[in-house]
Amino acid sequence: MWPTAGLPLTHAPVGVVVVSLLQVIAFLALEPADLALHLGSDAPSGWVYVATSLFAHLDAAHLTSNVASQLAVGVVFEGMHGHARFATLYLLTGIGGALLYRAYYCLWLAPRHFYLLGASAAVYGLLSAYAAHLYLNWAEMGVFARRAWFAVALFVACVDVVMY
Repeated sequence: MWPTAGLPLTHAPVGVVVVSLLQVIAFLALEPADLALHLGSDAPSGWVYVATSLFAHLDAAHLTSNVASQLAVGVVFEGMHGHARFATLYLLTGIGGALLYRAYYCLWLAPRHFYLLGASAAVYGLLSAYAAHLYLNWAEMGVFARRAWFAVALFVACVDVVMY
C-alpha cells in the first residue's frame, strides 16, 4: 500500500500504463486511418473495429491529450479500485462512446463511411468515475488531497475543452 495525495493506493497502475503504451506504439507504427481500418476490419462496422478505435489517434496532440488525461486520472482510479474495475470501466465507456457516436452519426448525418478515432470516451468515463469518487469521499479526504484531486479533474476537463 502506497499513499498518494492522502489516499492509499493498493494496486500498481499496470493497466493504464499498458493501454497508454499500446496507444503510443500504435500511433508511431501506423497512420490513423490505416490503424482504424486494418486493425478492425475492411468494413468499419464490426466490434473489432470499434474496440481498436480506442488505440487510433488523429494526430500527436490528440494522442498526447488522451494519454496524459488517462494517466492523470487512471493511475489513481486503478490504484484504488483494481485492474478489473479499471479495465471494465475503460472498455465499457470507450466502446459505448464509440457506439453512441456511430449511432448519432448514422441517425442524423448521412450514413456513409466514417472513422472512429481516439480514447476520448474512455477518458471521459474515467473522469466521470473520478468526479463521483471526489463527491462520495469528499469528507474523508484531507484539504491537500481535495485541492490536488479537484485541480487534476479541472485540468483534464479544461485541456480537452481547449484542444477540441
